[in-house]
Formats: sequence, C-alpha cells, structure tokens
Amino acid sequence: MVELCYPAPYLACLQLTRPQCHNALTPALIDALLTHGENLAVEAHDAEVKVLLLTGAGTSFCAGLDIKQVQADSQAIEYLLSPYHSTLLPRSLGLTRVQAAALIWRYFPVPVIAILQGHVLGGGLQMALGADIRLAAEDAQLGLLEMRHGLVPDMGLSQNALGLLRYDQLLKLILDADPLDAQQALALGLVTEVHSDPYQVGLALAHRWTQYNSFHLHQMKVLCQNQYQGTPIQALVQEETRIQKAILAG
Repeated sequence: MVELCYPAPYLACLQLTRPQCHNALTPALIDALLTHGENLAVEAHDAEVKVLLLTGAGTSFCAGLDIKQVQADSQAIEYLLSPYHSTLLPRSLGLTRVQAAALIWRYFPVPVIAILQGHVLGGGLQMALGADIRLAAEDAQLGLLEMRHGLVPDMGLSQNALGLLRYDQLLKLILDADPLDAQQALALGLVTEVHSDPYQVGLALAHRWTQYNSFHLHQMKVLCQNQYQGTPIQALVQEETRIQKAILAG
C-alpha cells in the first residue's frame, strides 16, 4: 500500500500504491504511512535522508478516505480516531491516528515535497498540506469534500492550513465542498507551483537541497514554520542568531 525507495543519495520517496482506488486511505495504508514516517525520521536525524518526496501511484495523489471500506468495518472509525503516540509528534497535541498521518510530515525533520496529480481530495489534501512544498500537475483537482458525506475535515487541517489560507478562504473551501483546479489552488495558496511534470521538478529541487547540511535544512524548516505560528518577532530573530552561531561554531 505504501512503497519506499531512494531515487538518489539522501533522497527518500514514499508512494501510495492503491492506484485502482485513487490511493484512497484505509487503516492499513495510514498505518504504513506512519510506520515509514517514523522510520524515515530516524534516518533524517542521522543525516541519511535530507529530503522526502510524497507521491501517489497512477492518475491521482490521494482521493481521501476510502469511505466504502471504512463503513464496511465497524471498528475502522474507532481505530482511526484512537490516540496515536510517537517520539516525532508532540504528545501534548493529543493526536488521533488519522490526524498523525497528516501532521507527521509537518514535524518531519527535513523538507517534504508532495507531488500532486489527479484527485487530491479530503484526507488526501489534508495530508498534502502537511508537506512543506506542494507541486501540482495541471490536471490536479484539490478540495475538501467531507461536508458532502456528513463529515468534517479532521486530519489536522486547523494546523496544516495555518499560514496558507485566510479564515474566510478556508471556511469557504470547507463549506463549498467543491474541488478546485490546479490554477485556482495556486491562486489560493494551496499549492506552491503548477507544472506539466511536477515529479521531475520535485526531483530537481530535491537534488539541489540534498547538497545542503542536514542541520541547515532542519533549522530553516522550523524557523519558517515558527514565523507562521505566531512566534514573536524577537524570538524569531534571536533564533536566527542562535542557528548562525551554531553553524559557525561547527
């Protein structure tokens, strides 16, 4: 359901592999994502992985929760909403298993690039928003469709959308429950760039970034995130100085 490969030194790629179902999320797929994410985080801390690509096999990135399969299993929802604990994610957040599958990429030690094509819907979009960079194909369709099914977005959207969308834009996206095309998503800030071949663009970015020191990559990711989380300016500039001193000290 999830395949791991290493296309180049210091570069890991996780691919969702349920193309016949547009890579829809199931409990087993979510567990596989979390297991790989935790293991790769250890490799990143050891400077063995410096960039992670997150992709989907076939014509879509991820169409969200596999509602039919989950509804057929009376214990699936309870399992997905059960608490999830890890050394990578802050215990204070009190995350469920399904929330962790989206937020783990936000807390991943080094940059995560999501390659988006076709359906990027519901939980698929919420997971993509956990990545640091989102490169979309021209055929990508992005949206939050949970309201159509009598549900609400519950995969850490309130955290992952922070700094990307205004309050009114986010609320409209949720309540409209209609997909946006790639250019609309770009204008709104849901994706970083749109390309005819986002995977190749992502590879090129990753090749450049893997030339950097792992410490630099991690610190810049955290610093940029803190800027959007309302960290006071004084603390941010002091953190810049701390990082630079640590680098110069070797």
